[in-house]
Amino acid sequence: MTETLRTIPDPNKRYLIVGMSHTNAIAKAKADRPNLNNVAVINLRKKNAGDGPQEWPFKPDVVCLSIAGNQHNIITLFERPQPFTVGGEVFDSKPRTSIPLQMMKDTINHKNSVNRETITELHSEFPDAEFMYICAPPPISDTSTIRHLPELFEKMSKAGYAPDGLRTAVYKLQSDWYQNVAEENGAAFLPPPAEAVTDHGMLASEYCGGDPTHGNKKYGALVLDQILAFGAKTDGT
Repeated sequence: MTETLRTIPDPNKRYLIVGMSHTNAIAKAKADRPNLNNVAVINLRKKNAGDGPQEWPFKPDVVCLSIAGNQHNIITLFERPQPFTVGGEVFDSKPRTSIPLQMMKDTINHKNSVNRETITELHSEFPDAEFMYICAPPPISDTSTIRHLPELFEKMSKAGYAPDGLRTAVYKLQSDWYQNVAEENGAAFLPPPAEAVTDHGMLASEYCGGDPTHGNKKYGALVLDQILAFGAKTDGT
């Protein structure tokens, strides 16, 4: 008989999921699992605003960071008054100013300077924990699923959405930056769940959260499963 290996979440391992708005999808998924007492989800924006715990709920074994998720959307979600491309790539027939690849990388690094500081602070806060960096969901493929534009994007939306190819290209640069920071800090990097990503590298419609940047509870459930599998033990059956 061939031995089959399966992963079993370790109930003794405590997971602290910390970040900004992308934690909301994970929090909604966790709410459907009331017995999952070894997982806590903290939105730092709510915590800093006083709408959340003033102390960490427990000393974590694994800290999962969901930080630096939306810079690519701020840069490329909508077409700019002067359309641009990156590194000379051609995404459509529209004339575009080409921004050098290294310049875009430098821009992403600069825009994430505060996020890097937050990451450093969290590593200092939990020196004995394992760290995992959760990659943000990719750009939304089906813009018809977007039911709400935050004020920031409302002002930018007059020229319509930028080409998908440009959006995924800058998303990859953002994700590469985040993965590099993870490697610098000896942390694991968690890519988006494969089943939620289209063949073109975008977020599939059924996982969209109804706004331009976030996944929904179904997406959060996939990420939560990834997190638990990260710390799972292997059992031979």
